[in-house]
Amino acid sequence: MIEFLNTHYQPLLLILISIICFAAGSLKKQQKNYLLKSGIKTTGVVVDHEIRRSHPSRVPIYYPIIEFEDNENKLRQLKCDFGYSFKLFKQKQQVEIYYDSTDIRKFIINDRKAKPFEYIFPLIGSILFLTGIYLFIR
Repeated sequence: MIEFLNTHYQPLLLILISIICFAAGSLKKQQKNYLLKSGIKTTGVVVDHEIRRSHPSRVPIYYPIIEFEDNENKLRQLKCDFGYSFKLFKQKQQVEIYYDSTDIRKFIINDRKAKPFEYIFPLIGSILFLTGIYLFIR
């Protein structure tokens, strides 16, 4: 039994992580589809970026901070929940956003530059899944 765990532990872990990546990608896609269909469309401006590092020696992650007027003409400033390893959006750049009227913190930036990043989780999930399967049958 111990030999089975030692032999198949890593492939199974990769497959498990791949399933988590697929689930995360699916949830982000559902959120985007919901907001594009039912959300409120407006134009926002990138006012700044919050910079985070998981460790001082790691690459910084830039989270755009968007300012926009909501449907009640209140000026709002929100930070994206998805960061990039470079400044994808320039300061003072106008971006199209969709937000949820019941929870204004749920919003997406609908910009063609952000489109390729929608496929990050499924791509990583696919690579991990195939690697896990390869290691498992090897």
